[in-house]
Amino acid sequence: MDLPTNPRAWLAVLGLSVVGIAIAYGGYGVGRHGKAAVRERFSSIDDERWAQVEGWYERWGSGLLLVSALPGLATVLAVGAGMFGIKPIPFLLWVSLSKLARNWLIVLLLYGGYQRFFA
Repeated sequence: MDLPTNPRAWLAVLGLSVVGIAIAYGGYGVGRHGKAAVRERFSSIDDERWAQVEGWYERWGSGLLLVSALPGLATVLAVGAGMFGIKPIPFLLWVSLSKLARNWLIVLLLYGGYQRFFA
């Protein structure tokens, strides 16, 4: 069976994506509680970093969340989206696209490795 038509591959992508979206939405919720809640929860991230994230959102808007699946940026971007007023629907749209693309790439890489070594 070809990978694009394999239901197991799609289930893996969807399952991983739903988990990733739920985790991101939790960070978004913390951000919606305001800067005080964010500083309390993420005290290791300094104000300069949050100012940088705010500048990114001012420049690129909610589309910035398209890169929210990248390690090291996911939490900061999700929390920042809540803190800087990104609406829930655009947040969910961009994060969903980001997570689906990343997880499909992971499945493709794993499938290719499987085919290479075990086929």
